[in-house]
Amino acid sequence: LLTLARRLLPSADQLVELRGWVGCVGRLPNCGLAVHALAAAVRDCLSEHCLSLAVLQSEHREAALPLQQLVHELQPACRALALLHSLVGELLAPPDRGGAGGGHGAAGFAE
Repeated sequence: LLTLARRLLPSADQLVELRGWVGCVGRLPNCGLAVHALAAAVRDCLSEHCLSLAVLQSEHREAALPLQQLVHELQPACRALALLHSLVGELLAPPDRGGAGGGHGAAGFAE
């Protein structure tokens, strides 16, 4: 059980960071349209992710999906979330750290 939890916890951290960033961008009017568009796209991706999680959780609660199978089914979603987290972190990193976005709205993201 501990091993299964350790596989999923990084995804939970990434989800929390992405949601926090999306919420923060909405309160920053001077970020620019590209950052706001990115935040909207990330919000859509996170909504789809949460919907998929809800379906799997429902199947697990109905005993139609054992815990190990649930973790197996979550692996593609975890990889996609990690990729999205990495992409947003790279795009928003200041140019001196190799990013393209100049750090707009990235305070504290992926530190």
